[in-house]
Amino acid sequence: MLRTALGADVVVTRGDDDIGLDSALLWTDVAAFDRAAAEQQCAAALELYRGPLLDGFFISGAVEFERWLDDERSRRQRAVADCVRRLVEQAEADGDL
Repeated sequence: MLRTALGADVVVTRGDDDIGLDSALLWTDVAAFDRAAAEQQCAAALELYRGPLLDGFFISGAVEFERWLDDERSRRQRAVADCVRRLVEQAEADGDL
């Protein structure tokens, strides 16, 4: 179903139990946010951020997935806070506050 929806080349198999997506062939707001935040393009990163990753998404009994998702959400929340801090500091330095 994923291969049909996204294209056969986009879905990458990693053994019997794991699949992934070829990020060179698929744009996502999450990957774009991560890139912008890492490159300290804070205004662009904040424009892309729409809230917690997979907010409201839940898989019953998937404890490892929930841990991973919590870690990913926390990491991105720290990146958002860092970007806000950087933009405020820049605005202060520019006399815009």
